[in-house]
Amino acid sequence: MKKMYYSIPESSSGMYSLSELSPVEEVYYNFLEKGDSLIDLSNGSEMVGHVHYGPQREDRVSIEEKGHIYDLYFVKKRRGKGAGRQLLLQHAVN
Repeated sequence: MKKMYYSIPESSSGMYSLSELSPVEEVYYNFLEKGDSLIDLSNGSEMVGHVHYGPQREDRVSIEEKGHIYDLYFVKKRRGKGAGRQLLLQHAVN
């Protein structure tokens, strides 16, 4: 999770900096406490990306179950090669 944590500034397009974030354990505990899921995408010992997704959080009540992808991140050398599309298609039916 630490590698995912350190990628937050880039994956958030600079919206968050490491100095502004809560400690790594607290950040991911809060995500999981809300019912979110995290997938660490690795190639051996190298983290190549991650996806953070969970239930849609809306003020209005809906009878439909909806989800939201909060963050989909790949390291620069893995971008533009269809990995994100493949990941989403693979998990869309689950």
